[in-house]
Amino acid sequence: MDDFWRMVWQENVTTIAMVTKLKEGDKIKCGKYWPNKPGDSVKFGYIRVELVSLEACTGGIKRTMTMLKGDDCRTVTQFHFTEWPDKGVPKHTSALLKFIKEVKADHGQYTHPLIIHCSAGVGRTGVVISIDSVVAHAKTTRMVDVFNFVTNIRQKRPYMVQTQEQYAFIYGAVLEDLLWRNTLIPVIHFTDHLQDLHSSGDGHGRSKMTKEFQTLKSLCPDPPASQTRSGRTRDNHPKNRYGNNLPLQRNRVILDSPDHDYINASQMKGIHCTFMTTQMPLPTTVSDFWSMVLNNKPSTIVMLNDKSQNDKSCAQYWPDANSVQFGSYSVSTLSTSSDGDMTIRQLKVTRNSKTSHTVTQYQFHGWPKHGSDPHLGARSLMKLIRAVKSSTNKMNEFSMLVHCLSGAGRTGVFCTAMECIAQIAEGDSVDIFQTVKILRADRMQFVQTEEEYAFVYDVIREYLHTENYEQLPYPIEDHTYGNVEIDYTHDPEENPYEVTDPQEAGATALVYGNVETERSQDRPKSEPQQPYSVYENVTFDS
Repeated sequence: MDDFWRMVWQENVTTIAMVTKLKEGDKIKCGKYWPNKPGDSVKFGYIRVELVSLEACTGGIKRTMTMLKGDDCRTVTQFHFTEWPDKGVPKHTSALLKFIKEVKADHGQYTHPLIIHCSAGVGRTGVVISIDSVVAHAKTTRMVDVFNFVTNIRQKRPYMVQTQEQYAFIYGAVLEDLLWRNTLIPVIHFTDHLQDLHSSGDGHGRSKMTKEFQTLKSLCPDPPASQTRSGRTRDNHPKNRYGNNLPLQRNRVILDSPDHDYINASQMKGIHCTFMTTQMPLPTTVSDFWSMVLNNKPSTIVMLNDKSQNDKSCAQYWPDANSVQFGSYSVSTLSTSSDGDMTIRQLKVTRNSKTSHTVTQYQFHGWPKHGSDPHLGARSLMKLIRAVKSSTNKMNEFSMLVHCLSGAGRTGVFCTAMECIAQIAEGDSVDIFQTVKILRADRMQFVQTEEEYAFVYDVIREYLHTENYEQLPYPIEDHTYGNVEIDYTHDPEENPYEVTDPQEAGATALVYGNVETERSQDRPKSEPQQPYSVYENVTFDS
């Protein structure tokens, strides 16, 4: 640590980016090279370091420190990203992109090096440097050249970007940065922003809403088959209503059953609650549905589809009266009431006459049909959301089970609306685009159609109207936020990057998009756009 601070002083560093935790699992990843709390100081060699302040930054903590050597005092800012998981890559590219922008903004136009480090200074460090440099290079040359850039930095420091997963992550992050602008909307802007989305966005008659949804689909391709392998097995495949809508391995609901552990359901962590999202039970999976309820004990079940009498695949998983047996589970309807487009039931599930759980089910009948007035549907759905929120407002943390036919379309709309309302309550702003993108990382095809995506906007518009946000003034020009959209969007009908699982494709490497492995003679060389200093690769002045 003495050498680290010696390097910081010698290179006149003002900004440090740290992309590892001090400890991950049982393994020490990095020594703590800063004091514990503001006002404390620690001496490293002949340099005394004092922690001046702590504040939040995207994905972690920002520390402002002073370095004192003799009578000379300098300030250095450390940005500590703590959302990188122990194994793999961050679940979302968005947080890391914002983190990089905050680091770059702090560093400004200084010509002194910017230090970035992880544990070994190669894997995560290489990812961050590659994302920043490839994006900067693309904005200058209108070319994306990840392969040659990573090859170049590996010649300067071996093993930079260590894994296929990290390499693929670079492509996704670069794509998002180049393809889209910041989509955070202050609530005072919302109505005019929504009107603008419905206006024509290009010369082909497509609305900006259409373009935004096509961009969302481009940034959220379906995962490789290896990430949904449990749902693809011979035994589990018949348990899926739709074969192209499967839970991911990392967050699928695991049943506590001696026979099998699979159900087509996903656990998704929201701002104030945990969502369990699933499909309408099949006749053969009703007992699995109640096993999930009894194991996880959600406070609420939200059912967003009507039960069609003609669709025999939709199993009614509750009795109209009294009780009914589903395998080992006895289910009773304790009460039933109606309120407009809602039917509210108190249901009790019991296993082996011992373990039981009572849950409130809200069945929603007011989903707007194609071509109907979406504002009426939005008003009706907001009534459902308020009823659900009212029944859980005394709980600090709770879980709810949400389902429609697929567990993705209408379920995605409901969960997105709940999350967006929570965002507004916390900060008077909302980001529908990023919310759907983040939720899609946990369940594929969440919010399936453009019509459903636009309906989320209508629901939030209805919420703001009923909460009297519309009385707030709307400033015409405010470009406080974000990345400027640039005009090289891919064909929206094409998937601009595709993951190919090497085991399935018979390949020895992960192919993520079309990567040119040979440089054309006139292609600009990809070089870092920022003077980075990679820790452990510095020679001290004598």
